[in-house]
Amino acid sequence: MRLLTACVLLTAASFLQGGGRVVPDTKLDLTLSPAAFLGRALHVWDGGHLGQLQNQAYGYLFPMGPFHLVLRVLQVPEWVTQRLWWSLVLCTAFLGFWRLARAVGVGGPWTRYLGALLFALSPRFLAEIAVTSIEVWPMAVAPWVLLPLVDPTPQRTRLRVLRSALAFGCIGGVNAIATGAALVLPTLWWLTRERPARSLRAFAAWLGACVLAGLWWIGPLVVLGRYSPPFLDWIENAAATTGTASPFTALQGTTHWLSYLRVADGPTWPAGWVTVTVPILVVTTTVPAVIGLVGLTLRGLPDRSFWRLGAVVGLVLLVAGFAGPAHGPFAEDVRTLLDGPLAPFRNIHKFELVLRIPLLIGLVHAVHVVGTRSSGERSAGPAGPVRWVPRELVAAVTGILVVAAAAPAVAAMLPRAGAYEQVAGYWRDVAGWLDEQPGSGSVLVVPAAPAAELTWGSPRDEPLQALMRRPFAVRDAVPLGSAGSTRYLDEVERHLRTGVGGSGLRSSLRDAGIRYLVVRNDLRATARRAPALAVHQALTDAGIDRVRSFGPPAGSAFETADTTVDERTLLPYPSVEVYDVGDVADARLVPASALRQLTGGPEDLPSLDRVLPGGATVLGDDRTALPATPALPEILTDGNQRRETIFGRASDNRSPVLRPADPGTTGRRVQDYLVDPRARQVTLRWEGIAGAEASSSGSDAGSFVRTSSGDGPAAALDGDPTTRWVSGRFQQAVGEWLEVRLDRPRDLTGSTLTLASPWAGAAPPVAVDVTTDAGTVPMTITSDQAAGPSPLEVRTNEPASEPELEASAPA
Repeated sequence: MRLLTACVLLTAASFLQGGGRVVPDTKLDLTLSPAAFLGRALHVWDGGHLGQLQNQAYGYLFPMGPFHLVLRVLQVPEWVTQRLWWSLVLCTAFLGFWRLARAVGVGGPWTRYLGALLFALSPRFLAEIAVTSIEVWPMAVAPWVLLPLVDPTPQRTRLRVLRSALAFGCIGGVNAIATGAALVLPTLWWLTRERPARSLRAFAAWLGACVLAGLWWIGPLVVLGRYSPPFLDWIENAAATTGTASPFTALQGTTHWLSYLRVADGPTWPAGWVTVTVPILVVTTTVPAVIGLVGLTLRGLPDRSFWRLGAVVGLVLLVAGFAGPAHGPFAEDVRTLLDGPLAPFRNIHKFELVLRIPLLIGLVHAVHVVGTRSSGERSAGPAGPVRWVPRELVAAVTGILVVAAAAPAVAAMLPRAGAYEQVAGYWRDVAGWLDEQPGSGSVLVVPAAPAAELTWGSPRDEPLQALMRRPFAVRDAVPLGSAGSTRYLDEVERHLRTGVGGSGLRSSLRDAGIRYLVVRNDLRATARRAPALAVHQALTDAGIDRVRSFGPPAGSAFETADTTVDERTLLPYPSVEVYDVGDVADARLVPASALRQLTGGPEDLPSLDRVLPGGATVLGDDRTALPATPALPEILTDGNQRRETIFGRASDNRSPVLRPADPGTTGRRVQDYLVDPRARQVTLRWEGIAGAEASSSGSDAGSFVRTSSGDGPAAALDGDPTTRWVSGRFQQAVGEWLEVRLDRPRDLTGSTLTLASPWAGAAPPVAVDVTTDAGTVPMTITSDQAAGPSPLEVRTNEPASEPELEASAPA
């Protein structure tokens, strides 16, 4: 009855979230069209995103996919299906830990119950269960993988191996590293057994059985790793994933970096955010770990050496790359490995279960020891140095821990913003209309955005992905296609964002196999960079006509006859519009005489219509697939520029052109989407001066304040009064400087410095220091000069042999 009560409470907590609406969790396809999604997952090739390999979709074939499919067939409402899945995850975690604690003989009935509840309500589960639930499923099943091995019930080793491998097979393969993390504790268990030779043979049999149980997803994973683009180079780097993984956060269970990320719309993971920012929750979620550490030191804990080793290994796996205060001696080396050959292991938070299970086993033991001795009972193990504690206090503390752990769930804070009752009906109409159209060709959804955050809700995934059969592409925060297709989509987005279509945009879209453009005017203003007016102007300029519109007008809710937002550019366009690019052929035959060798990048394609009428280009190392003769005529462009890309940003995401040896500002090993890493790049070269640098700029890829790629140091020297250098720090001018290195001694007398008008978030300068190798001359800035734009005459000492101009603006 106690177990049933706990499962009912966990289920109630799941249904408390989201107010009876669908929330953005994992895959939109699973709630809308699981059968079609699972059907596509059976194929290696995906025609979407201009062609790609299926990215781990096969991992949903079991158990998450069939679970949603069965409930869909039974016509269970989408939001109920989500809550039932969350309930299954939490109850699986609770029952698995409870059975594990009972099997190893630690604690008593109530202390095991307490440990199981704290495991299911641990920060990792609550932070992710309503956001990306499939990521915590491996942690929920992990106790079941270990359970058959430690079960004291007499049974043959072969049966233990089979049961453990079957449990491992139930994890699925959505994320291979998270699934593999469930094997760490069982591996340590085998290696710490007596009679090593026999244990190693059994371990080899168990590991082989686990591989066989996961072969259905390991095989496709090998194919993906062999042929897919370097996806791991384009996501978060080791500095991000290890920067929040301190020893303290590892014990607390909050190493995941997304728990610390807050954007304009609020925390990315609401429950994770409150757990790391609300002091009372920081304390109450850390106390169980501290008690667990104490429990691991107490005598009487069954197989104490194994649990201690598991806790140490888990802690090392989580904090080895942490480079903050009191970091380890090999932190930088570990980060280098995680950004290199060990890149698949970069998200170290996936090993949370390796530490959490031993800690809570220790907690069960510690509370049991203290509780029994407080009531005058004899402990199951030898006497230890535990002082008398009132039993009522033990019960009160443990009750507080459970209530505090459940607080984010009770407050219904688990889902992120953007819940919705159902996908807007007009999106279903769009999908149906596009599927009815004859002919081939894919659909490109514009404008680009990190995720589908729409005015009626935030499904995160594109609605057409789940509703439409025709292939589609979109530029979002996680591009799954090739580097070439991503660079091309970025160029299309640049045309739309600037309102300049050009005559070549239409032909390049047709050559890319894109028949229709779907303009989503119901995209939330905070999610888009391209103004709606500019998008429509660019399509008109490119000669691409609208053929259908769907849904109500989607303008600004604040526009009235007396009030305007963005100078009345937020026009009431229909929610969704479809533009027809023109007939698209599946393939076409091009004579060798019409081929051209393109020295540049995919971003040049929309600009080649005048020099490539009816022909085709060969880019990069694709030339090696053709006969060496005859030589192809070459088209030389200024594409393939050396820039730094803001991975994760879908639009306006590139820095200015960099010098050949410029390391950039993000500290990443890979700076851009490279089609051919061996190809020569267009780089920056200064003329008239030796160079210009700044402490930071709003054009830097690593800038906290990202304004525009045109706000770098060069903007201060181009003679254009409409451009300016903007520092990249929000409301802080102290320590900001601009440095111009001259190529020879020059007399700076008569030079002027013009301060731009302040912008929102800028700190007005109050002083400027002009420094040459002859010394520094401080200059005070008046309030009128700081308000700009007004020229300020530069004062210097006598010119020297190697002068430099350095301007700083302390506030």
